[in-house]
Amino acid sequence: NVSVIVPSDPYAENGYYDFSYRYGAPPGVTLKSTTVQTVITFGDGGSRITTEQFSGKESSALIRDNANSTLTFNFTAPLPAASVPAPASDATCPSGKSFGYLQHLSGTSPDQPVMENVENRLIIAVRGIDSGVYAQERREDGVFMAFYPLNGKTYNRPKLVTEGGGLWLYVQGIDGYVYKNRYTSERNWSGWVSANAPNSAFGSAGPSAAALDNGDVFRANGTDPNFNSALIMERCPPPPAMNLSASVPAPGSQATLSWFPSYLGAQYYEVRVDNTYNPWKLKSDGKHDDCGNNYPGDICSRVTNTSLSFLPDPATAYQWWIYALNEGGQTRSIGGPRFYSYASNPAADAVCPAGQSFEYLQNLSGTALDQPVLENVGNQLVVVTRSADNLVYAQERRGDGTFTVRYPLNGRTNTRPKLVTEGGGLW
Repeated sequence: NVSVIVPSDPYAENGYYDFSYRYGAPPGVTLKSTTVQTVITFGDGGSRITTEQFSGKESSALIRDNANSTLTFNFTAPLPAASVPAPASDATCPSGKSFGYLQHLSGTSPDQPVMENVENRLIIAVRGIDSGVYAQERREDGVFMAFYPLNGKTYNRPKLVTEGGGLWLYVQGIDGYVYKNRYTSERNWSGWVSANAPNSAFGSAGPSAAALDNGDVFRANGTDPNFNSALIMERCPPPPAMNLSASVPAPGSQATLSWFPSYLGAQYYEVRVDNTYNPWKLKSDGKHDDCGNNYPGDICSRVTNTSLSFLPDPATAYQWWIYALNEGGQTRSIGGPRFYSYASNPAADAVCPAGQSFEYLQNLSGTALDQPVLENVGNQLVVVTRSADNLVYAQERRGDGTFTVRYPLNGRTNTRPKLVTEGGGLW
């Protein structure tokens, strides 16, 4: 509805009149968004054109004009109810874990940055302090590029959306309309085009956390008060190592611990191997491994691959676990399978010189179900037996030829034992 009111008080000396015009939506009609163009064509051939966004409320103006002028209103149709696609949800850390600091990013922003993954390249976009639009990239090799301008302007936080086989950056324009820009290659974008939607249809901004194709999760964080609103990149601790396995193929051979695989953001692994003959050593807080003072036979080792080999003590039970680590923190795996090292075979029986045979020397204390086993350690003979009640006993012949009494080893067995020299000791 348009009304033009011509006052009765002309400026006769100049041939001009003051008049006002008023326009608004017809009764019962709500115009959500439309453009009104007002064209005044003066009687002397001149003209004045004004264009404004009509928000639904009545608008008016005062015009001073001469006779024989025309006033024309041009209305565009309301914009279609175009929808702006929503960003993906923020990627999250494994259960029970939270993001840890990785490094600072160049530049500052009044908002939290938005970030998305394109073929293992992280694209970061921000609204600058000057309301300009800027982008930064983390390349596939982990190197961060500097921020660069995208020649746009916005007063709001943007969003990145994967659609139509590409990554689009959406912003709310300062003219009230949404614009988008497609990422094409390193530091290259297609240029801004209209999204055919008003800012009111923009929806939510984001995301700020994205996962690489291998599951490694990063987050571009908002302002950090400790660094003058500088932007930072964060990273999730990796998920725990998977498929832990242990192998001890033969007596006296190396044990090999392995897990699957070196992925999901783990930069290295800390392997803990506990020889269960003694307890595992913890620091005074009762929580952290005391690898600097671990007990004999226990192992603390840091590796970048997915296996660890070592020579275990013979006939020993081991338990083990792994920490997967990166800059974001560490995650402990569920313990690997308990494993046992094989006992080496004993040496062959020594024999008398050719043509000679063993002769009686003396009785040993005690009785045994089996023939005793015996081995030499520094010219001291160690004798081990299994008694009638299956208890294990030892007795020694000193270097001076005297025998100790038999003493118990606080063990029980159903079979004949063996003595093996290995690793610099007698087992």
